[in-house]
Amino acid sequence: MTAKPVQIKISDCVTVPCPLCDKVKNRPVATGLDTEYGTCADPLTFVVCHHCGHTYLNPCPTMDKAALMYPGDYYTLAGRHGKKGSTMVALLKRFVIRRRLAFFETVFAHKQAAILEVGCGDCALLIELKKTYPHLACTGVDLAFGPSDRLECERLGIQLIEQTVETAELEPAKYDLVIMNQIIEHLWKPRPVLHKLAAAMQPGGLISIETVNLDGYDRRFFYDGTWGGYYFPRHLNLFSSKSLASLLQQTGFRVVKSYSLLAPIVWIFSLRAWLTVKIGDLPNLRRLLNDKNPLALTAFALIDALALFLGETTSNQKIIAKKL
Repeated sequence: MTAKPVQIKISDCVTVPCPLCDKVKNRPVATGLDTEYGTCADPLTFVVCHHCGHTYLNPCPTMDKAALMYPGDYYTLAGRHGKKGSTMVALLKRFVIRRRLAFFETVFAHKQAAILEVGCGDCALLIELKKTYPHLACTGVDLAFGPSDRLECERLGIQLIEQTVETAELEPAKYDLVIMNQIIEHLWKPRPVLHKLAAAMQPGGLISIETVNLDGYDRRFFYDGTWGGYYFPRHLNLFSSKSLASLLQQTGFRVVKSYSLLAPIVWIFSLRAWLTVKIGDLPNLRRLLNDKNPLALTAFALIDALALFLGETTSNQKIIAKKL
């Protein structure tokens, strides 16, 4: 008989003050379970701070529960968006990576440029960068790395730091570009981390952040806690474009560019969570609404593209800022 996997319980969580202003008064806005990996034994809740308006998970799991929050089949460890998943999705991901990095061509051209990616996952972005610009000094930080990803990075000369960014030791005034794709929402303490990253950057260095957007138009369709951006229990802090820009300004950066991105994966997670809550977890549903299904990704990307054309804000955002 297979043992039931250990799950996060409410007793594994602690009540925390607002991670941005340290105030304690708040109100709940969404409650739910982990419908993706089943890591939650009890429902968890997002709250809004009465003082500054920040949205965060409270109570939240303690940092020593990270291994439960990110199990062995978590998509970055399992290579679900790489060649081990779908070849078509891997090619699409590579195309998207190149498009989103176009803004930093002048940085990459610099012979002494140093790049840091926080939350590098399967290292696909760093590997692509290193193959295209062999002179770059590339470093990646994440909780854990798959064996094949580690070997490929070692072969290419990419340095890997297997720790949380909160505990990782970073060389001061080293990096010309810091990349944080879909990671700031996973941090327990985003403000100290941004201060830490600013200290590790060259003056005038750039930071590129991609994260879910609380102002996404589709969030209002999933008001019952099934919006994919909640992503219980891994998303701990959620931002609008305005609140993220404000946090960057408070931690030593000046915003130079901000815009919406397509968010097909948020749509997929939202619909799967909503349908799972309403009718149960059906295998056929998971095969259809799957983040490695190119047809589903394309369909929801087209929906978001139309929404952007009509002036809507999607549930995915990019913000680029310069260290002052």
